[in-house]
Amino acid sequence: MPLNPHLIEDFIHRVRSLLPPEVDEPSSVSDSMRENVREALASLLATLDLVTREEFEVQAELLTRAYARVEQLEARLERYEEKATFNDR
Repeated sequence: MPLNPHLIEDFIHRVRSLLPPEVDEPSSVSDSMRENVREALASLLATLDLVTREEFEVQAELLTRAYARVEQLEARLERYEEKATFNDR
């Protein structure tokens, strides 16, 4: 999934807010250097297998349902095995 450029900009803004003010002064960091950092960060993030919060929550819900279904099926199988054991006697 391609990364949303807005997400990258938001991430950069968050990182910049953590830096001391003197580091972010226009005289200390050139525009080309900022662009290089932005491109490097975008490239790095693109290599990661990231999902949105919404996609994560959907998958978490599906996993929860799957675990519940597995528990139901295990209980059902156990009952069948108990019946089979009882019938074998």
